[in-house]
Amino acid sequence: MKKIIPVLLLFLSFSCANSDGIAVEPIIIDLVPKDIDIIITTGEPIFDEIVLSYKDFDTEEEWNYGPRQFDYDSNGNAIPIVISFKDYQYSSIIGNAYRNNDIPSSLKAQIFINDSLVLEDESIGSPGIYATINFDYEISN
Repeated sequence: MKKIIPVLLLFLSFSCANSDGIAVEPIIIDLVPKDIDIIITTGEPIFDEIVLSYKDFDTEEEWNYGPRQFDYDSNGNAIPIVISFKDYQYSSIIGNAYRNNDIPSSLKAQIFINDSLVLEDESIGSPGIYATINFDYEISN
């Protein structure tokens, strides 16, 4: 009889579990497609090259990585590097860029969603430190 009491208590505790018939469903966020622009600018007036890495969920490779050189207009102004995603349906924007030297010029990234600035990060190199920017952003609906 002493052995049956713990077993009965165990069955009783399982039978008292919440069974209100209320089903808990996961919350699903339905993202509306958005137009995304990542704009990277430099303060270096002559020649600048950065190493750029960003995630592109629509490609097989997913990560785009490699060096990029800034072009300059006839007045010597750097032309921004622009990465555009039309009808972006994902919840995050992930990437970074760095200058592979310690030039004391600014490097800046801006993220625009439907032409509204949502994130800005700027870094300036110094002796022994590379200018590095991150553009990690979670999109809310």
